[in-house]
Amino acid sequence: MNNLAIVGLGRWGKNLLREFEQLATVRVCCTKTGKRNQQWLSRYPDIKSTKDYGDVLNDRSIDAVAIATPIATHFELAYRALQAGKHVFVEKPLATKAKEAKLLVDLAEKQKRVLFVGNVFLYHPVFRKIKQIVADDPPVRATFLWKKLGTFNEDIVWNLLTHDVSIAMELFGTPRKTSMIRSDGYVTKQDALSVDLSFVGGRRCSIEIDRLSNSKIKSITILTSKNLFVWEDEQLHKFDRRKEAFQAIYRSTESALTIECKEFLGRIKRRQKQYSDVSLSLNVVTLLSNLVR
Repeated sequence: MNNLAIVGLGRWGKNLLREFEQLATVRVCCTKTGKRNQQWLSRYPDIKSTKDYGDVLNDRSIDAVAIATPIATHFELAYRALQAGKHVFVEKPLATKAKEAKLLVDLAEKQKRVLFVGNVFLYHPVFRKIKQIVADDPPVRATFLWKKLGTFNEDIVWNLLTHDVSIAMELFGTPRKTSMIRSDGYVTKQDALSVDLSFVGGRRCSIEIDRLSNSKIKSITILTSKNLFVWEDEQLHKFDRRKEAFQAIYRSTESALTIECKEFLGRIKRRQKQYSDVSLSLNVVTLLSNLVR
């Protein structure tokens, strides 16, 4: 059984704590000592709380850290943890600069420690089903649509676009050209955007994200060489030409976050590559850092 520390106890940090607490031994939570966090941690009387990250790094009983802090802190916290000999689960993105992401990958290899990036949609059962399908029926085009309200405390490119670009690159590879088609702001400088990705062989992806929407939808339409699919929420739909309608062909029954956390712990145990190799996350950081120059 692995001993873990959770670093950061915001909304997603709480989700990680709930998952990892069922799968391993969470010994420490490193977080601000606010009243709300302390009340929440009272549910876990066996877990120590600290606001000093050094306590985590210096604790030899802790094998791994799960980092769910603001994006700007990911590189420094992950780097220090790897230096201290810990396995690292860090929420996406790995960093916001390509050179920093590369430093983390190189350090993990040098230290012989697992570096795992939390791209939760890549572990979704529906996406795994899509991967099986496109192995024999290659994708030609994909259209991503994501409408929601908020949150506005992080950059939309690094917080939201990271997800869709990761999926696109997992399906199509590295794009030959990336273009920002539209960028609008209201609450912040950038709250809605459209991005086009062009790949070898004329394959393309278009991504539209709007975090100022009064409705909530996340869908991916994938045109393959033979079929048309739509991924919405927990279901995958396929277009039936004869009926001229979409039919549900697969429904997820397992949490993507649970699968992701199990994969991280499994990789520590097996010392094998994880489902999404960390090189994908490095390539995503490189692409996005060039896009936002």
